[in-house]
Amino acid sequence: MSEFGSDQLHEEKAVLNYLARSEVKASMIYTKSQVLRSLLIPLSSEANQLSSIVVSYAVSLLALEILLLSLVLNYAEAMLEGGSPAIVLFVVVFLVCIIFTVVIIWRQPQSHHKVSFMVPFVPFLPVLSIFVNLYLMAQLSTGTWIRFSFWMIAGFAIYFLYGMWNSTERVVYGEYELAQTDYTNGVTSVENENGDYSLIDDRVEGLSEDMEKVEFTD
Repeated sequence: MSEFGSDQLHEEKAVLNYLARSEVKASMIYTKSQVLRSLLIPLSSEANQLSSIVVSYAVSLLALEILLLSLVLNYAEAMLEGGSPAIVLFVVVFLVCIIFTVVIIWRQPQSHHKVSFMVPFVPFLPVLSIFVNLYLMAQLSTGTWIRFSFWMIAGFAIYFLYGMWNSTERVVYGEYELAQTDYTNGVTSVENENGDYSLIDDRVEGLSEDMEKVEFTD
């Protein structure tokens, strides 16, 4: 192998080892124009990191829009029936925003990975479910929200003070982190041995063997 080829191979391995140590995941960097264009014209027919981010933000925005619209429909119903121009304009603007947000979600490619349950008629049925639930929640009385908040605080306290620290998943994750740390330390020690990368494959095999011993549960 030529000196240039050897140096290039050495550099590629160094980059891969850096990614393994810092847990940095390689991802594409998109320009602002690409992001804006992908709202209605996705850059790929397959679900990717960008489409996932777009859908996440769009769903959050959609929930906020529906919540505000539900509050207006509940607490300004008399003004709406009376034909108040401000309320009517508010409802129309929010309906247009909701429709536009739903179109953005609809235009994004869906993942083809099979899971145990998938909601049909995405995104229309989920959007209808969000609207119905938030509209009914907006009709709840103040006393109901106070009681709900009390039990939620109690539930969070039980989880964060006891459940989280005694979770089976926490034990499994701890074993995974230990195996990953052993691999990371192995890579670092190999790099310090005069740039000799011959033991990296052995470290990877060792990590695989450690991971086989970890039982992941639902």
